[in-house]
Amino acid sequence: RAQVESISSFVEEIIQCINEGGVNSSTGKSLFEYIDRDSFIKFYFIQNWTGNADFGRSSVYFFKPQYEDKLYAGPVWDFDTSLGVVTNGSEVGWAGGGWFSSALFNVPVFRAEFKKTSLSTLLPMVTQDSIIPWMNNIQTTLERSQEMNYLIWDFDDRDGSCNPDDTFHENINTMYLYAMNRYLWLLE
Repeated sequence: RAQVESISSFVEEIIQCINEGGVNSSTGKSLFEYIDRDSFIKFYFIQNWTGNADFGRSSVYFFKPQYEDKLYAGPVWDFDTSLGVVTNGSEVGWAGGGWFSSALFNVPVFRAEFKKTSLSTLLPMVTQDSIIPWMNNIQTTLERSQEMNYLIWDFDDRDGSCNPDDTFHENINTMYLYAMNRYLWLLE
């Protein structure tokens, strides 16, 4: 019980810090004294570059190592509603919803660090030159598996939560176009 109360109190301090623009008025601590800068910026970037519709709503994990005073973002997972699957590749804008994903980005120091790191380090990793080989590898790796998968299940048997294209190859193309559109949007 003591551990749960300690973690709850720690998270409440972070929420207060975010709500107060990046400095907790009760403790005097700044945002990056509470959260790990690198893990949160990378986490936020991958969620937004992929347009993960779950970001801020579900499938979001953080952890706090026992002997550290910072919260870390990750691991990342559950990208079934990303890379244009839900929107057919047509949507640009910030991913996710809920209080956390928008409130954190509204903290000036986080937004500035996100922009600086994205432009200098993260965006160069998702250029057209890196995406094409990656997408080709995905297509080659999954080709046979997807053929076997749809011998049993219909291609669009997805409970209405996604809007797949008619064929596997069309979906790969949608993912590629979506990734490139997100890349260009994040550059702005």
